[in-house]
Amino acid sequence: MGKKVEELLVNFHRHSSDITDAEFLKFGPSAENAILKRAFITENPYVSLREGRIASKVPWVNVLGISPGNVPYVYNILQKEDQRQIVNANLNKILPRYLDYEVTANESNTVTQAIKEHYFGTEDINEKNAPR
Repeated sequence: MGKKVEELLVNFHRHSSDITDAEFLKFGPSAENAILKRAFITENPYVSLREGRIASKVPWVNVLGISPGNVPYVYNILQKEDQRQIVNANLNKILPRYLDYEVTANESNTVTQAIKEHYFGTEDINEKNAPR
């Protein structure tokens, strides 16, 4: 039998909470835009589970789509100066976890630097070089 939903959510939260209050979710449940009339999950799933608004014994279905929930989420984080500062300060922790190379890469900091330079240049991530 697979893991319970709460185990998966707590695992995602545990890996992200030491980096920033705004969670970086891998392929896990994420909140949809609350403005949408048909939104199914409108708040942080970890909070919903912790507060008892999600039953822990209900099967959880997760799919990958063209625009997964974490892409717009990360975009919104990069638009906020205080969150960008946290990301810049912790990039060597965030990217290896988020992209799953913390164990597989011999020099994960070197990989992180190469990714950062490819997408953002030699400067810290800022409002000019963060993709829109």
